[in-house]
Amino acid sequence: MNGLIRFTAAAVLLLSFSLELKAQGEPIHTVNNVREEYSVLATSDYSTAEIRRILQNKCKEKAIAQVTSEVFKTWSSLDIANTDSGLESESYNSLSSITFKERGAEIVGMPVFSDLEQKYDNGLITFYLTGSFRIKVGKSPDPEFIVPVKGLKTIYMTGDNLHFSFTPYKDCYMKLFLIENKKTGYMLMPNQYIQDNLRIAHNSYEFDDRNRCYIEFTKTPDLDIEFNKLIFVFTTRRWAFDRDCQSTNEILEWIAQIPNDEKYIYQAIIEIREK
Repeated sequence: MNGLIRFTAAAVLLLSFSLELKAQGEPIHTVNNVREEYSVLATSDYSTAEIRRILQNKCKEKAIAQVTSEVFKTWSSLDIANTDSGLESESYNSLSSITFKERGAEIVGMPVFSDLEQKYDNGLITFYLTGSFRIKVGKSPDPEFIVPVKGLKTIYMTGDNLHFSFTPYKDCYMKLFLIENKKTGYMLMPNQYIQDNLRIAHNSYEFDDRNRCYIEFTKTPDLDIEFNKLIFVFTTRRWAFDRDCQSTNEILEWIAQIPNDEKYIYQAIIEIREK
């Protein structure tokens, strides 16, 4: 795992389950070459990273409008820009909040965006961005299916272990994914120590050294500070995931294909530093 997280016990063989359901879900639409623009005064103090983020959101909303006119609250904070620079601090931390956004569908996987173009005219700078998307129209999330996750830290030092707890409001199953700084992804749980058992509503579940949660953080040597994302996916049914998958895009597509009213997503941005 490029030195980011290692298992302190023997190498973990992630489990598969014959009773799991294959993630299927609603039809997925492809929308290509969606173009948007945004203008600022040439004399203004602007950030190209922020303008890119604005244009990415405008492109997403425009693409969704081409697929559906419906509006409901759905998961939107999992969208990750497909940039060459990886998940750098500024853009990565903008994804840390877990909020619903009113939109008629959700983006599946990682959108593909062009380079940011710009044109100067009469004291204005106009920026242009083009994006291509895969979009799913689905159901609104279940407002009664909530799973607060506690005990996570925002900063981990090399050698720290991952500890957390959660209390589901409904019976559910849990999968935990790690998205690395360079956008490689892994399923951390379930594994050979933490099985994909049904978690009963209103019971508290703790994961630490006492119950064999052997996950230790290490930082990639060539980075001063490493930014990663933990994504908890709670589902009311057991859904299959390829244990050998190491693709962030495939992880996000798998999450998107689960019906919205059958999942709850919690994600956290974490920093890994050297002691």
